[in-house]
Amino acid sequence: MMQIREANDYEKEQLVELVKRIEDDSKKEEVLKTIDAELQEGELKTFVAVNQDQILSYGIFNKQDDETGEIVFVGTDAYFRNNGYGAEVVNHIESYAKERMLKKLFLKASAKNKKSLCFWIENEYEFQSRSEKSGLDYYLGKCL
Repeated sequence: MMQIREANDYEKEQLVELVKRIEDDSKKEEVLKTIDAELQEGELKTFVAVNQDQILSYGIFNKQDDETGEIVFVGTDAYFRNNGYGAEVVNHIESYAKERMLKKLFLKASAKNKKSLCFWIENEYEFQSRSEKSGLDYYLGKCL
């Protein structure tokens, strides 16, 4: 039976291996640095969807201020995609944010990744702005 929970130290090691398998090279380094920072500082929260000790999907959350949080990354093992695990992780992050009285979540998504943009729109995230830096990233948000 699938569970969603905060990743423990053992799962974080497994998560690093999952990221190495599923993320493209341009994003892999950034995700691994984020996971490493979470392991060292504990400021970010990493949630995992787990079934029989296997990580199916993950999400990394960062509280920005008293009202706003960021979904830093969400990823699902390619073998388990299109089964709703990523959406379940996002729902868990949203519940976690609501419990902390946050009012809004935001994230950055690549304009090149149409599947990702569709995923976020299906999960009721709305376009907020375009990245001034690259112009290739969109900022999406959702009021909680």
